[in-house]
Amino acid sequence: MKVVLFVTRDEGKRKLLKSCFPGDHLFIESNGDNNSWTVLNDLVKGIVLVDIDCSEAETWLKQAIKVKPGLVYIGVGQFREHAKSLSKYLYDCIFAPYDQWEMEKTLERAWEKIALLDSNEQGNNVNEESFIAKHAEAVGKPGQLAEGYPSRPWAKVLSDFSRALNNRLDRDRFLDLFLDAVKELVPVGKIAVLLKSQTGEDYFIAAQRGLNPALQRKTQFKATEGIISWLSANDRILHLNEADHSEKNHFPGGLLQEMKMLHAVVAIPFMAHGKLNGALCLGEKITGSRFYEKEIELLYTICGNIAIALDDIGLHEQLYNQKIYIESILHLMNSGVIAIDNNHLITTFNKRAGDIFKESPEDLIGRDLRNLPSPFGDLLYETLISGRKYNKEEYIFNREKIPLEVSTYRMVNEANQILGSVMIVDDITARKQVENERHQAEQLEVLNSFVSQLAHEIKNPMVTIKTFTQMLPEKYEDSSFRNNFYYTVKQEVKRLNEIIDQLIAYSSPLMYKYEIIELHDLIDSAFELLNEQGQGTNIKISKEYSKKRAKVKADRVSMSRAISYLLKYLLEASGNEGDINIKTYVKEEKNGDMVAKILLSDTKTKVKQEELNELFSPLSIKPDKSVSLGLPVSKKTVEEHGGELKAVQPEGDTVKFGIVIPAYTAESDSKKGELINGK
Repeated sequence: MKVVLFVTRDEGKRKLLKSCFPGDHLFIESNGDNNSWTVLNDLVKGIVLVDIDCSEAETWLKQAIKVKPGLVYIGVGQFREHAKSLSKYLYDCIFAPYDQWEMEKTLERAWEKIALLDSNEQGNNVNEESFIAKHAEAVGKPGQLAEGYPSRPWAKVLSDFSRALNNRLDRDRFLDLFLDAVKELVPVGKIAVLLKSQTGEDYFIAAQRGLNPALQRKTQFKATEGIISWLSANDRILHLNEADHSEKNHFPGGLLQEMKMLHAVVAIPFMAHGKLNGALCLGEKITGSRFYEKEIELLYTICGNIAIALDDIGLHEQLYNQKIYIESILHLMNSGVIAIDNNHLITTFNKRAGDIFKESPEDLIGRDLRNLPSPFGDLLYETLISGRKYNKEEYIFNREKIPLEVSTYRMVNEANQILGSVMIVDDITARKQVENERHQAEQLEVLNSFVSQLAHEIKNPMVTIKTFTQMLPEKYEDSSFRNNFYYTVKQEVKRLNEIIDQLIAYSSPLMYKYEIIELHDLIDSAFELLNEQGQGTNIKISKEYSKKRAKVKADRVSMSRAISYLLKYLLEASGNEGDINIKTYVKEEKNGDMVAKILLSDTKTKVKQEELNELFSPLSIKPDKSVSLGLPVSKKTVEEHGGELKAVQPEGDTVKFGIVIPAYTAESDSKKGELINGK
């Protein structure tokens, strides 16, 4: 341990010097009062920095060198003339402005001198042996401890230790009770407990009696030096007057210095599972008598139990801190978190979940999951029992009409044993509102672009109607003109009506009138709509309907119209020359849902890939260079029926439209009694 004592009354100078001080040194501050002499006496080896600008510097130095001639004294100040007058007392000087590099080099030279002094075996032995001899009578040599049993109230002593060992939730309280019990067993004046830091690289004074509190706050003990190093290597009691003869009576680096600073004559290890958790350092007895052998043996045994208890306390603190950490995260999360255990009891219900469901976490935690609003308790139960995960499924919390996004997961341990299930809940009201606003903005943008293109589409039939209307008075008597007028105006009005219907269907939310319809009847209705418009009558149509009859829940008019728009596109794209192919399939998905699939294609229609990607855009151009909302309306209608519409074109093949829509068969209906995925 590299200890440096800095003696000054100048607070500004103390702060400046401390800011450029090496981090591997113990920096002890003093203003030259009686406390400085206490610290000075405790230094076996070290450096003393003295403020030479102080008027009392010379007097203090004379007395300090007289008391501790073996230390290295370095002057610190601004004025070189002060250093000259004190040069006979000082090894070196550091002048303002203070520089970290200069400080490190000066201290390095000072430690080299200390090492040189240590190499003088005679001087070193005198220094160490004088300190050891001072305490030899109180400690006794190993094997020469006082024999017999000390006179102690053993019942109270053991009761105190038992009381300490039973208090394992608060480390500070635990150590206080332990030190009280130790002092009851061995009445010493000074006592300290060293414990490992969180990093494990050094140890600190965790509790003490009789030592300077400032020393407790600042002192760190390295694991590779001094007391800690010796105890780790030997796993036995360290006596101050013990010397390892194999090392010529030299203690490990810094050991004597650390013992002196702690006023310790005995150090007992806290060993647990082969690792040193800390140490108990005892000073002299207040009576000056020797330690009893039985006292030390008992303390060694108790310290082993203390080490295990400290492990337990550390584990408890770690688990407690993790619990607080997790609870803090849960408290601050924007998502609601609900968890249940294997007994179906609610174990977690964070603040956000309480805000969403308008429930108090305190009222629900520990209660049965049936206290959760429906269907959220059912979802948690299903995930716990079957392992089914819900991933960002949307549900409406009926009580508040709030749209929620729910995900559930089963919790298992490393052995794959089920621990419970957890649900993540998000209130997506704001997201839905933003999506609606964005959708409305997109629709408005599309509408603005579409209107300019649509104006031309509307103008064409209007011009035809206007022309025939202007000619009507002159040619009214012409029956062929009247017949032509009737047919032409009727078709143009239908065309206008279709454009308006598409515009309304795309830009406005529709109210669907659902009914149960045979899938194939729905397709036939789409052909009827085409025929009413005079299309599809001269085209060869190939139908490959599934043998398994299926029903769908749909709005007959809207869904038939959606299919007719797809057929109309194929007819117009092929120039009314290609053959139309229709295939239907009915199958059960992996999740058990029944779906119906409709595949529409022809033998001629081919488009470029970039055009295929834009088919469902309201701004796409039809094959006849006109605009239409037919395909966008088809996609919107199918999706609002819970289905999916895609356009694909396999390499070398023609365009194919695929519709997938929820359905059920007679068999599935009899089993489940309701429409799968129905609205």
